[in-house]
Amino acid sequence: MVTVNPGSAGEQADAVVVGAGIIGLTSAIRLAEAGVRVRVVAAAPPLSTTSALATAMIGPSFGLFGDQVDTWEAATWAELTRGPDQPGVRVCRGRFATRTAGMIPPTADQLSGCAPVAPGKLPAGFAEGF
Repeated sequence: MVTVNPGSAGEQADAVVVGAGIIGLTSAIRLAEAGVRVRVVAAAPPLSTTSALATAMIGPSFGLFGDQVDTWEAATWAELTRGPDQPGVRVCRGRFATRTAGMIPPTADQLSGCAPVAPGKLPAGFAEGF
């Protein structure tokens, strides 16, 4: 088990974050930036987590629609692109695909550079994508 406790020995934490992957460390950083004394407890150091090698995509989600989802997406995008040196962030093009036709999220056309994927460019078994 790894315990990270910034500050002097014996200092009490206001919050304990369990996990040192991207979500745990991001949560700990935001709490610390807000003035909270944070302790991170994890089974392994950050570079030994799945997050160290994982990839993710952000964009409209299949099946989740509405103002709240749009707000979450916009806030996440703003955070990931707020500066040129965001650790672990590389902005590149990706592809969302669905096996069911007619499932393109209604907000997909609001994304810069978003375009339908030509049927011949979709993975086998997928009906459409963007």
